[in-house]
Amino acid sequence: MSHNDYLAEMGVSTWVSKDTAPLEVIVSETPVVVEKAVKPLWTFITPQMTGDGRILFDRILAALMLTPDDIELLTYEQAKNQSVNGQVVVAMGQRMGQDLLGESDPFEELRGAVHALEVAGQEVPVILTYDPDYLLKKPADKAKVWQDLLLAKSLF
Repeated sequence: MSHNDYLAEMGVSTWVSKDTAPLEVIVSETPVVVEKAVKPLWTFITPQMTGDGRILFDRILAALMLTPDDIELLTYEQAKNQSVNGQVVVAMGQRMGQDLLGESDPFEELRGAVHALEVAGQEVPVILTYDPDYLLKKPADKAKVWQDLLLAKSLF
């Protein structure tokens, strides 16, 4: 069934311009390889998220106008065991951020500032903020997370 047949079946009428010849669609049998960006813009390091926490995280990405191709999403364990590839790291979680940076200062003093993480001999900026599951329990802190994310976005 053609595209126009499907539209006709749904009761959608189609129109064709009388000024131009109909377009011919050529379908290639050669597979097209789409390469992913070499380096994601953002690396988010988060604890394991619940269903609602993941929905909130996806909404955060949408608010930042980020697509899955723009980010690398890692758990803390993955970040410890493999190289972080993003141009900026957003560590979401109070204890996790402190552990990642090797800092013992209170989390509130660490968030809202740009820190550095050495990855393959280069320093990558790190922003600490709250994780989505925490925000579900304390929605008043969403404004703080947004400030932290805007700080991360300003680094580009």
